[in-house]
Amino acid sequence: MDYVWNEKTLAWFKVASAHTGFHANLARLVRPLIADCETICDVGCGLGLLDLELAQDVRDILCVDRNEAAIGALNELLRARGTRNVVARAMDANALVGERWDAAIMSFFGSSLEDIARFLTLCDKRMILIVHEKSSTGRRVNAISLRAKPFGAAEVSGFLSERGLRFRETRAALEFGQPFKSLADARDFIRTYASLASHAASAADEAAWERLCEDMERRLARTGRADYPLYLPKRKNLAVFAVEKSAIRDLS
Repeated sequence: MDYVWNEKTLAWFKVASAHTGFHANLARLVRPLIADCETICDVGCGLGLLDLELAQDVRDILCVDRNEAAIGALNELLRARGTRNVVARAMDANALVGERWDAAIMSFFGSSLEDIARFLTLCDKRMILIVHEKSSTGRRVNAISLRAKPFGAAEVSGFLSERGLRFRETRAALEFGQPFKSLADARDFIRTYASLASHAASAADEAAWERLCEDMERRLARTGRADYPLYLPKRKNLAVFAVEKSAIRDLS
């Protein structure tokens, strides 16, 4: 399923990124891979926080996502920061036709490995693929993400190697947990994601709901901060691939 963006999930996502420095740390991994690039297209950009970090490094970035709530929130951030070289479009990335960029980014995006081949056509120099280390069926609640992970690093590496594509791979483990203002905030977080996942813990199943909350509360850490005194840790294991366009032979 697609990530569900609404007022609450957008706010939690922005706070988690700022608190952990996740997108700043991710940008440090990507930055050397785009050193010779002036233009970038981020396919399935979501809230575009990685692009905000990379905006200082390139001339122009186009952010594309079909979720209007995410693009609306990104445009608000762009206006607030005065960022002029990033453009956000609410559209299906498959509709991108007749435009090209030095690099294309797919960050935790794509429903199949064939999407990699499809979006490679958008770039002249290379594609940057950011994927989870391992695939999964998704729909977890306390681990934050609801989305399935249809392919992991091993699947991507095999797909690229079979097609004779030259690539570089970097593995990393970055913290991307969720800070909370209060225990009530943490409980609201779990209830919201449980509802979005159609989890057994719903308003009609208080026993299952309480079990989810108790599991979450056991893992909460005390931060000592006045603004966000509670934190739900999460280590995100990922791989970053830089796929060189010049090495492409046959993607069929």
